[in-house]
Amino acid sequence: MESVEIKTYSSKELLQWLNTGHSTPFGPKGVISPSRALAFANNPYVDPDDPIACALFVATPSGNPALVAYTAAFPDMVGNQRMWWFSTLWCHPEHRGKGYPLALVGTLAEHYGPENCLDTMGAAETVEIFRFLGHQVSYLHEHRFGSKIQRGGLRGDLLCQREQLRTFLRRHNAQALRAINHSEYTLQYIDLIDDDTYSLIQRQSANDLFPRTRETFNWILQYPLKHCTPLPHRTSSRGLFGDSDPLYWLRGVKVMQGAETIGFYIIRNAESDLSVKYLYYAEPYRDQVFTSIVEHILHFGNSCFATRHTELADYIAATKLFKSHKIADISLSCPKGFSLNPSGSTQGGDGDCFA
Repeated sequence: MESVEIKTYSSKELLQWLNTGHSTPFGPKGVISPSRALAFANNPYVDPDDPIACALFVATPSGNPALVAYTAAFPDMVGNQRMWWFSTLWCHPEHRGKGYPLALVGTLAEHYGPENCLDTMGAAETVEIFRFLGHQVSYLHEHRFGSKIQRGGLRGDLLCQREQLRTFLRRHNAQALRAINHSEYTLQYIDLIDDDTYSLIQRQSANDLFPRTRETFNWILQYPLKHCTPLPHRTSSRGLFGDSDPLYWLRGVKVMQGAETIGFYIIRNAESDLSVKYLYYAEPYRDQVFTSIVEHILHFGNSCFATRHTELADYIAATKLFKSHKIADISLSCPKGFSLNPSGSTQGGDGDCFA
């Protein structure tokens, strides 16, 4: 029988660990990456003593405990109720089948109350753990486009030489390019939600299963769970919660038509895959907002694109920029009795999927 120890780390302890250069004795090195620790500790709804990260150690002959499993969670406001999203559950392959993941989830769930816990995009084992805790599990659809496209140009490319333009138009859908070059929208890249943007979000979020507050959006934009790491092989935290990504970025995009705010979305690039995590727009300007997303796809030339927004997926499919279009099932674990609007929808950033 292995000798095990479960240790939790509060928001306050995570900040102390960060302020000492990640060198605090018995600090959560290996349990949570510095960028994720900083984000979780600065969540607008967290209390200093809230347990955020949870790890399981086993004794070794050397006397140094070995980390074999960890998980974490962060709070969110769902209506007027503070609830907790679980974030990444890992167990060392040699220690699977021993119930360690259930012990970790159970430790945090006991503190928060199982009726206040949520999880999404979980692996099969994670889904079974939440079923064991009495949660109901449903599945959501995410549209995933694949097959690499050539790095393309934007409005200025229509001024290039005729042969170059012909090559470009053969490679991409001409209709998408015409929409971009005839558009009149302007973009602002923001990390704070202003009054006009939040007013648009409120008007267009009636069907969101998990409406986001202004504070939550600002937190997502200002404290990303990852940071771009140009030389990941030189970092000491690589591998932790997928922390190292040389291409990672996440930006809020405000779409303007003249002085009017007509759309807002959060777009993320991770491991060369582009995805839209939140999307709101005034209906008369739907195509302009969608076209601005196509403009990002063409500019960055990503090999994959993902969205949970069905209308946007149909629009992307019509451009024929990608060869494949698949629909993936994403798990959503909620407490039994949790009210789910049957006509509601999730956004691609619900839970910690914005990471």
